[in-house]
Amino acid sequence: GRSDSRDGRTFIVLHGRVSLKRTITGLSAGKTYVMKFLAAERNQYGNNERVLLTVNDEPVATMNPTIQFAK
Repeated sequence: GRSDSRDGRTFIVLHGRVSLKRTITGLSAGKTYVMKFLAAERNQYGNNERVLLTVNDEPVATMNPTIQFAK
Protein backbone atom coordinates (compact mmCIF):
# COMPACT_ATOMS: atom_id res chain seq x y z
CA GLY A 1 0.00 0.00 0.00
CA ARG A 2 0.91 3.61 -0.29
CA SER A 3 1.72 5.76 2.72
CA ASP A 4 1.99 9.55 2.78
CA SER A 5 3.91 11.85 5.09
CA ARG A 6 1.91 14.20 7.28
CA ASP A 7 2.93 17.29 5.36
CA GLY A 8 3.55 15.89 1.86
CA ARG A 9 7.31 16.04 2.14
CA THR A 10 9.89 13.24 2.15
CA PHE A 11 8.69 9.93 3.60
CA ILE A 12 11.07 7.04 4.14
CA VAL A 13 10.34 3.52 5.37
CA LEU A 14 13.24 1.63 6.92
CA HIS A 15 13.07 -2.06 7.80
CA GLY A 16 15.72 -3.97 9.71
CA ARG A 17 19.10 -2.63 10.74
CA VAL A 18 19.72 0.09 8.18
CA SER A 19 21.11 3.60 7.99
CA LEU A 20 20.24 6.74 6.13
CA LYS A 21 22.77 9.47 5.41
CA ARG A 22 22.00 13.03 4.38
CA THR A 23 24.65 15.66 3.61
CA ILE A 24 23.62 19.21 4.43
CA THR A 25 25.72 22.03 2.99
CA GLY A 26 25.81 25.79 3.49
CA LEU A 27 26.02 25.72 7.29
CA SER A 28 28.29 28.07 9.22
CA ALA A 29 30.41 27.10 12.22
CA GLY A 30 29.30 28.63 15.52
CA LYS A 31 25.64 28.99 14.53
CA THR A 32 22.78 26.98 16.00
CA TYR A 33 20.60 24.92 13.71
CA VAL A 34 17.42 22.95 14.37
CA MET A 35 16.69 19.63 12.71
CA LYS A 36 13.11 18.40 12.82
CA PHE A 37 11.77 15.02 11.81
CA LEU A 38 9.07 12.55 12.76
CA ALA A 39 9.76 8.93 13.57
CA ALA A 40 7.28 6.19 14.38
CA GLU A 41 7.45 2.56 15.32
CA ARG A 42 5.65 -0.11 13.36
CA ASN A 43 2.51 -1.27 15.12
CA GLN A 44 2.63 -4.81 16.57
CA TYR A 45 6.37 -5.29 15.81
CA GLY A 46 7.77 -4.51 19.25
CA ASN A 47 9.06 -1.23 20.57
CA ASN A 48 12.82 -1.49 20.19
CA GLU A 49 13.21 0.99 17.34
CA ARG A 50 16.00 3.50 17.83
CA VAL A 51 17.07 6.59 15.92
CA LEU A 52 20.69 7.74 16.26
CA LEU A 53 21.55 11.21 14.95
CA THR A 54 25.19 11.90 14.11
CA VAL A 55 27.02 15.02 12.97
CA ASN A 56 30.37 14.51 11.25
CA ASP A 57 30.08 10.83 12.22
CA GLU A 58 29.83 11.72 15.93
CA PRO A 59 26.67 10.71 17.85
CA VAL A 60 24.73 13.75 19.11
CA ALA A 61 21.29 12.33 19.98
CA THR A 62 19.42 9.06 20.37
CA MET A 63 15.66 8.68 20.46
CA ASN A 64 13.05 5.97 20.56
CA PRO A 65 9.88 6.76 18.61
CA THR A 66 6.92 7.31 20.92
CA ILE A 67 4.14 7.13 18.35
CA GLN A 68 2.96 4.20 16.28
CA PHE A 69 2.78 4.24 12.50
CA ALA A 70 -0.80 4.18 11.27
CA LYS A 71 -2.13 3.80 7.74
